[in-house]
Order: sequence, then structure tokens, then C-alpha cells
Amino acid sequence: MAVQRGFTYVGLLIAVALAGVALAAAGSLWSTTSKRDKELDLLFVGDQYRRAIGSYYEGTPGAKRYPQRLEDLLEDKRLAVTRRHLRQVYADPMTGQPDWELVRLPDGAIVGVHSRSDAKPMKVANFAPLDQSFADAASYRDWVFAYAPQGGGGKPAAPAAPPPGGSLSMTAPAVAAPPAEPPRLRQATRVPRDPAVCAASRAADLRECSRTGVTNEKSLEQCRQGAAQRYRACLSGALAE
Repeated sequence: MAVQRGFTYVGLLIAVALAGVALAAAGSLWSTTSKRDKELDLLFVGDQYRRAIGSYYEGTPGAKRYPQRLEDLLEDKRLAVTRRHLRQVYADPMTGQPDWELVRLPDGAIVGVHSRSDAKPMKVANFAPLDQSFADAASYRDWVFAYAPQGGGGKPAAPAAPPPGGSLSMTAPAVAAPPAEPPRLRQATRVPRDPAVCAASRAADLRECSRTGVTNEKSLEQCRQGAAQRYRACLSGALAE
């Protein structure tokens, strides 16, 4: 009888262990599925912002202008009839909050948005044409949804110092110190470029920095600022001296 009870006890332990493994597998599958769903939501919502910014820009009476606030996309009162370019200020699916990092031109105008999440994306390929630069991104911060007119139209804003809190924030695992002073920008002589091209160039900058192995925090911040300034220069059509 004691032996039989012993086998029963061992069997119970095995059953509990198997149940735990099954629950862990189910939890992992749910987490993976949830993350993939959030990525799809991010791609959709980000594209809505990009389209809304483009609609605002192209719908400008007179000289083309980008919005100064996301709320400008909800109620555009520049014409006799108020126009809504965006149905609502959507939350970032990765953070659950409408805490988007804004991509601004030197005059403060908003040309795009990106997530504040530093998590590494699961999706690394097979993006839509406008999102090809997202391939192999280090984090969701690199999924930048920005609008630039195709083929010109409208004079880009004159470069100036970035407004407080308006600079583009980026992270990189290891970076090199850029020049002591960020490159100065001169007046743009061409129209804003395709944001996908600019994002690809920024990604290349970060990869080049990471190859040096420098981990100094001050150098990291300088690299972020330099890359952000070059990215804004690309979007606005300005050239670095």
C-alpha cells in the first residue's frame, strides 16, 4: 500500500510539472501573439499619422506648411470649413499612451512620429514600400512615420536651432563621439526628401557608430543629437556644411 501511495505521489508531481510546462508554453505563445498584434497596430496607427500630416501639408492654402501640434490634425481651421485630417489622437500601441516622440523640423513643425519604446521588434522584413527602412530595426523608435512631399511643392522651413523638447530621441547600444559641435545647416536649396531615404540614412549612421564600441554616456548623447540633426536636415531638404 505504501508503495502504491508513493507511485501516486510521483504521478501527481509529474502531472503538476507537465501542467506547468503547458501553461508556460501557452503564456509564451500569448505574449508572442500579443506583441505581433501590437506591431500591426503600430504600423496602422503610424501610417494614419503620416497620412494625416501629409493631408495637412498638401491642404495648406498658399505656401505649404506642416502642423505645429498633433491637435492641428484634428481641427484644421485654416479654411472656411474646418477639416479633420485625423479622427483622434491615437495612443502608441507599444506604450498604451499617446506619448509619441515627435519628429520636428528646426522651426518646430511636425513631419512625423515614432514610438518611445526601446523594445526590439519581432517583425524584421516584408514591410510595405513606405516602411522598407524599418527592416532589421534595433527598436520601435526606428519605425519613424514621417511625411515628405514627393516631387517637391512648397518651400521647406528655414533651418534653426531645434526647439526645447522637440529633438528626435534615439538609442544605440554603443556609439562613437561625433564632432565636438553638431554640423551647421545652411539654407535649403532643394525640396524635402523621401522620409524612407532619410530613415535609412539615419539607421546607417547608428550602425556606423555602434561599430566603434564606445559606451561613454556623453558620447552617446552627442551621437543621438548629431544623427537627429542630420535626419531633420534630410527631411527638410537642408544640407550639412
